Amino acid sequence: MGEKPNGPETFNVADYLTDLDGKPVMQVASMPDLVNVDPVAVFECNPYRLLLLENPTTIKHSRTGRPGFISYQFSLAVLNMATRRLDWFIGIEESSLSGTRMLGVFDTSEYTHSVVDEIGPATREEFLEIAIELFRKWTGCSADLVQIA
Repeated sequence: MGEKPNGPETFNVADYLTDLDGKPVMQVASMPDLVNVDPVAVFECNPYRLLLLENPTTIKHSRTGRPGFISYQFSLAVLNMATRRLDWFIGIEESSLSGTRMLGVFDTSEYTHSVVDEIGPATREEFLEIAIELFRKWTGCSADLVQIA
């Protein structure tokens, strides 16, 4: 799944899980499994590629067949084309333990996870609007957002 073309050129998503120095990008069991999911939409905002994921499985679920305590309604993977690495996951995280829904962020460069805010059910368009706003705020990327797939 990670080797399918998602735009004008073919790229391997797994290549973005290691930085240019060969150091693995932060991955924890509760993160969306980027390698084993097909994005529902792909956008470019030079130099970033954004993959919109709907109901992605977690790394734990993909590897063990057992769901974890966290699931995702939507997640936006932010790939930096210049550094060839995954920078962030922004997602609606649902906890099966507490029943809460949060807007959460994995920052793979800082090796952190944070909760931005509590959030209710959202449509794909509502989530994308929120996630793009956060993306632009953090990156300062003001280039046009172009859907390529």
